[in-house]
Amino acid sequence: MEIREDFKPVEDKIKKLLKIGEELKDLDQNVWPHLKNMEDFEKIYYMTVNEDIKRSFERLYEDGRLIAGQLWHTILSVNMDESYPDLYTFVRYLETGWINEENIRFLALELKKYQDNYNWILQNYGYGVKAVKDMIQLFERQIDLLQEIKSIIDQLKEEPLYRKREEKKSGIFGFFKRLWKG
Repeated sequence: MEIREDFKPVEDKIKKLLKIGEELKDLDQNVWPHLKNMEDFEKIYYMTVNEDIKRSFERLYEDGRLIAGQLWHTILSVNMDESYPDLYTFVRYLETGWINEENIRFLALELKKYQDNYNWILQNYGYGVKAVKDMIQLFERQIDLLQEIKSIIDQLKEEPLYRKREEKKSGIFGFFKRLWKG
């Protein structure tokens, strides 16, 4: 994908984001639906399992697919300057969504709950549900992708293209901040 002209100074980082966006698109459009509809996911409804555990696995699918869907749409629309007039706007939009430490920590805690529920099924039934196991691994992969995106965003925030807009937004405070550093 061609990178818009004003983002050329950070093209390498944008291309990394686009690669992650393509992976998330595949997860959203192919992998998550496959695991839900074409694997053994429906077994959770026939097992005499606590309703909270069943709901937990439904939420695993819903959250995993939602994250993948929202993120790939956002990342792959980076070239739409009407949505993101500059790098600062694009980065801030990502940070107010899934890409921040608080959300990543929350998702890691949710992952732990999914793993605990799956282990409970293994211990009490002696077998698991392959689709759920695969979804848990996929959810873990997505958390890793969120951390990768966060790392790239942190790098973008150090770029002059980002900082120029950030300083404009800070007005007189940006002037004094530059003066102090200078």
